[in-house]
Amino acid sequence: MKFYKTGGRRWGVEPNIYTIEAERATDKSIWINGRRLLKSTEFEVLHSTWQEAYDFLLSVATRKRDNARGNLDRAENVLKLVKEMRKP
Repeated sequence: MKFYKTGGRRWGVEPNIYTIEAERATDKSIWINGRRLLKSTEFEVLHSTWQEAYDFLLSVATRKRDNARGNLDRAENVLKLVKEMRKP
């Protein structure tokens, strides 16, 4: 059976989707070459379909972008406050 592996919530600059052949699967694990692997960890997630993998990566990337925009807004506000300071 096929699964699609993505990086987890901590993937770096290059998100990818890899196809993996599993011997068997349960709700939380798969077996590859006789070794059990969890379907979801902090560093990688296994999906049943390519579309699920793509949607997961899209949601993580969107969340990271939104967090970066929030950080930029806060930093710009601090900069504005500092620039408005006057010597007493």
